[in-house]
Amino acid sequence: MYDRLGRRDSETPFFVEDLSMYGVEIWSVTEGQQRFESHADKLINYIRY
Repeated sequence: MYDRLGRRDSETPFFVEDLSMYGVEIWSVTEGQQRFESHADKLINYIRY
């Protein structure tokens, strides 16, 4: 996913995870909904951004 949600690439995955913890659903047109239910999900989302 190449959406720009943060200023720094290294901070964007943490920002997205925080939004998810507050109940905001994170969606991508090409990849669908982003979830943080397991350690694998967190790793994949960190690599994705």
